[in-house]
Amino acid sequence: MNYESVGAFFKTLSLSKILPAALILLVGLIAAKLLSKLFSKMLQHSRLEKSMHAFLNTLFKVLIYSLVILLASSALGINTSSLIALFSVLTLAISLAVQGTLSNVAGGVQVLTARPFKVDDFVEIGSVMGTIQEIGPMYTTLISMDGKQVNIPNSAVANSTVINYSTLGKRRVDLQFSASYDSDPDAVLSALKKAGQVDGILDSEGVFASILSYEDSAIKYVLRVWVKPADYWDVYFGIIDRVHRCFQETGVVMTYPHLNVHLDR
Repeated sequence: MNYESVGAFFKTLSLSKILPAALILLVGLIAAKLLSKLFSKMLQHSRLEKSMHAFLNTLFKVLIYSLVILLASSALGINTSSLIALFSVLTLAISLAVQGTLSNVAGGVQVLTARPFKVDDFVEIGSVMGTIQEIGPMYTTLISMDGKQVNIPNSAVANSTVINYSTLGKRRVDLQFSASYDSDPDAVLSALKKAGQVDGILDSEGVFASILSYEDSAIKYVLRVWVKPADYWDVYFGIIDRVHRCFQETGVVMTYPHLNVHLDR
């Protein structure tokens, strides 16, 4: 350290520099506090997820207070270009040290900007399915169907295929069943349509049943109904429970893969 240059700097200080610098610092701090409150209110009225507000507020405060410090330093006669260069070096060093964190933050900004989902949506991200609990600055948290909390880095979310089952307000239940070739297809379709009439289906969409394919030992049928996303699993298991009973009532035989062997004597 060059003590002579530091000493020379303090000798050049005078009330004509100190008072303006102190005034700029005082006014700047008050203005920064007011602007921070105003920025926070703007965020509250924006469409951004609330989980991102804290991160953006912190970033804004760092920027505004840094500007106040630079202005006060300039009033004291300090060469601010060197301070800016120092801040740049520190920023570069920090960014290299927390590269993974910054990648997650950038992914979080991308997710909040693109808005592929929101809190309480049921989604599939990569190989994980669940309900969105929180969209944080670094991680997206969801609750899986078996009650596990899963934290996914936002960088992974931004680079994954996201399937949102809640966006359209309805979801289709697709079920497949097999019945014997000896069972009348019309009777099977009638039984399937009756089984599909459970609480929770959207009546406006109706119940769809059709032959899907002809297999080696059975005919495969498909049953489709539309439901609200929240009713999906109740309807899914409700139909499965009713199909067997409806088949029994109409004499439809459910089959399984089998092989008939005929021996000629």
